[in-house]
Amino acid sequence: MGTFIVTLIVGCLSSLAVVAVTFLGRRAMLLARQQSRRRRGSHYKNCHAEAMKPVESFARDRLYYYPDGWASAIRLWGAGEDFVSFDRVSLSYSHNSIVPDPVLRDRREEILSERMRVAEENGRILFDGPNTRLISWRATVSERHGVAREQPEMTLCLGPVGWFEYEYLNEAFADELEKEGVRNVYNHYIALEELLRDGSVKNSKLSNILDNAVSLITPDGYIGYQIRSSRVSAVPGRLTSSVAENTNRFLDDTDPKTFALINDPGGTSLLDGTADNSYVPVGVPHPFAAAARGLAAELSPTIRELVPSSGLKLIGISFDLRVLHPDLIFAAFIDMPHRDVPKLAREKPGNEFVEGTLRFTPATFDSAETLALLSEGDWVPAGKAAVIRAIELLESVRSVKRWSFRSCFDYLYTAD
Repeated sequence: MGTFIVTLIVGCLSSLAVVAVTFLGRRAMLLARQQSRRRRGSHYKNCHAEAMKPVESFARDRLYYYPDGWASAIRLWGAGEDFVSFDRVSLSYSHNSIVPDPVLRDRREEILSERMRVAEENGRILFDGPNTRLISWRATVSERHGVAREQPEMTLCLGPVGWFEYEYLNEAFADELEKEGVRNVYNHYIALEELLRDGSVKNSKLSNILDNAVSLITPDGYIGYQIRSSRVSAVPGRLTSSVAENTNRFLDDTDPKTFALINDPGGTSLLDGTADNSYVPVGVPHPFAAAARGLAAELSPTIRELVPSSGLKLIGISFDLRVLHPDLIFAAFIDMPHRDVPKLAREKPGNEFVEGTLRFTPATFDSAETLALLSEGDWVPAGKAAVIRAIELLESVRSVKRWSFRSCFDYLYTAD
C-alpha cells in the first residue's frame, strides 16, 4: 500500500512538473516575442534604420512601424484607439484651382504625353477626372451625448485637382529630386519640416490629391489587401489596401444636410465629358462616400451593402513619401468569414474589378505570414500604412479592453 501511495505521489508530481514546464516555456516564448517586438518595432533606431532612404531617415519619428520594418509614409493623425465615424466628420470645399510651381509646370506636356503613350501601349485607363485635393485638416475632441469619454472629431477642407495635375506635378518632382539635396527639395516642394512638425499640407506645391485607403476586416481575424492589376495607370502590379479610391467631385458629391449623393453614378459617365475636371460640386465631395463607392466598384456592390455605415471608420491620415500626397486611412468591417469575401467579389464583381485582386492575411503582428507579407511584398506606401494602422487599432482595442478578436470586431462594427 505504501509503495502504491509513493508511486501515486511521484506520478502526480511528474504531471505537475510537465504542466509547469509547459506553462513556463510558453510564458518565456511570449515574453521573448514581446521583447523582440519592443526592440525591433517600437522605435526607429532599432528598426533597420540603416536601410532607410534619406527622406525616411529624416522623417523616422513619424513613420508607421510594425515589428519587422516600416511603411514609407508619415503619420499625420491616428494612433492607438483613434477612429472617427461618419457623423464626426465636418467637410468644407473651396473651388480654388491649384497654382503649380513654374519649374514643374513647364514640363507638363512632355510628361503627360509620355504617360499617355505608356498607358495606350499597356491598355491602361488614363483620364483627367474631377478629383479633390486636401487643403487642410484639423482634429479635435469632444464629449457627445452626455458621455464623459472624449471622442475624436475631424474637420477636412477640400479643393479641386485633376488627375493630369497629379500625373505631371508629382512625376516631375521625381526628376527635380535628382538635381539637389533631398532635404532642400522636399522642403521646397512639400514643406517637409512643417509637415513633420504640425501635419500641415497647405504649403505643398504638388497635387495633394486625396486618396482613400480602405482595409477590409472580418470577424474571424483577417484583414484584406489588394494586388494591383497591370491594367491600371497608377502603381500597377503592387500591393496595397483592400480598396484605394480617390475622392471624386462628381461621383462623391454629397448633400451636407442629408448626406445623400447628389449625382446618380449610373446616369452619367465620367468619360462622356459632362463630368470631367471642370465639374463644380453642388454639395461637398465626401471621402466616406468615396470609400463606400470603392468597396462597391473595386470589390462588389454586395460587399458594400454588407458594410453598414457604422462599420466604416476613418482611422488615420498619412502622407505617402513615394508619390507625395496625403491619404485618408479607413477600416471597413464586414460580418462574413474571410474565405467567403473573395468568392463574393468573383461572383458579383464591381465595375472596376479589373483594378486588382483581393487577398487576406491574419490581422495581427503575431502572424509570421503577415510579417512576411509586409516585409517582402512590393507595397504602395499608403496601402502598407493602412494595413499597419488597422492592425494597430485592433491590437490596441483588444489590449485595453482585454477582449477577444470577435468582441473587438463587434465593438468597431457598431461603435459611433
